[in-house]
Amino acid sequence: MRFIPLATLGVASLTLFAAACASAPGGPGGSGGPPPMGPQIFVSPFGEPFKSQPGEPYPVAAWFAGADANGDGIGLARLALE
Repeated sequence: MRFIPLATLGVASLTLFAAACASAPGGPGGSGGPPPMGPQIFVSPFGEPFKSQPGEPYPVAAWFAGADANGDGIGLARLALE
């Protein structure tokens, strides 16, 4: 007689546990997934910060365009001069 109520309690506990695991709450804003990206920051070798807004390329391209104004590349000698 004692086995039936104990088995019923076990099945009910497992059912509630499975339901709790299956319905995880969403993150902030109610949707799952990663949070939205903010601005990206690149700090040049000389300490100058470059920022880009979400959806723009990583700001190292802006630093490279300014450091390589004549388009011949950047070598160690040029970095030492700047």
